[in-house]
Amino acid sequence: MRLHKLKLKYKIIVSLLFANIVLVSITTSNNLTFAFKDYIPSETFPFFGAPIHEDITRAALDFLKPKILADINNEHAFVDGPLQFTSGYHVDGCHFSDSVSKINNHYSRAINDLDPSKRNHGDARDAFGQLLHIVQDFYSHSNWIELGHTDPNKDLIDGGLGLWTPLNGYQVYPKDFMVIQGEKIPPGITLYPQLHNNKIIHAVMFHKIYQGLITGTIPYEPDDCPDNIAIPHWDTFHGDKKRGEQGFGIGLNKDSPSRDNFNEAKNMAIAQTKHEWCRLVTMTAESYGQPGVDLLLKEWVKDRNKAIAACSNLFPN
Repeated sequence: MRLHKLKLKYKIIVSLLFANIVLVSITTSNNLTFAFKDYIPSETFPFFGAPIHEDITRAALDFLKPKILADINNEHAFVDGPLQFTSGYHVDGCHFSDSVSKINNHYSRAINDLDPSKRNHGDARDAFGQLLHIVQDFYSHSNWIELGHTDPNKDLIDGGLGLWTPLNGYQVYPKDFMVIQGEKIPPGITLYPQLHNNKIIHAVMFHKIYQGLITGTIPYEPDDCPDNIAIPHWDTFHGDKKRGEQGFGIGLNKDSPSRDNFNEAKNMAIAQTKHEWCRLVTMTAESYGQPGVDLLLKEWVKDRNKAIAACSNLFPN
């Protein structure tokens, strides 16, 4: 617990320093003023915009104790602050495998900290909150919604109860989608956007057509998307020459209510977040048995009935 408090103080200091750097840059550099105005819209920048991630987490995990929920939600500001420019934490630039790796690494940390003999629940909440940010960004930053996966009851990208299934470049997964990752397209695969809608990608392999799963590119970050089908995160590439010097197309992000498919992405993110609670409970049970689950419920949950309803097949009657 003491370590958790030290980490919290560190995060506050780093976040404040990050905010000051941004504000100083904006007020002292015309170039950076333009960059932050156009590359980082107010609805997605943590120090100027609405806390959409926090809203999603509250909606999904409203059965948690207020202090526990607030502790988990604090991690969104940390990920959107000092970790703003790390693509894997935001599912940007076709870095799918890195994002899933980060999710799984944070789960490993959380489960280790939930060991009843250690009781490092504060650190476990840190890890859980950070992985939830990645999980939620999948729906707002990829074209999963545009590909028609909008039913929270059956269209989660990962509905397992162990570590996430790795998402590797140019592999085909259930629901007949192919992960688009890697600027060099392997031989035998052809990618092309749907006519009149460049957010829907078709992947042809061995005469079969698959859905192409892709995320938007960020001008200031290296990406791993093929140049010929790359889609911007925002509404233009702002000079990124992948599709012409003036930019191309409508951005893929669904980060604010003004964006197309925002509600669909938010609903899917809420469903996936609730499922991540079930995954956390399952992995805790597998590692520490019922005593570990009982301690988790005691420390985190304010409404056991709602927690049971969220994962009815996991809890004893």
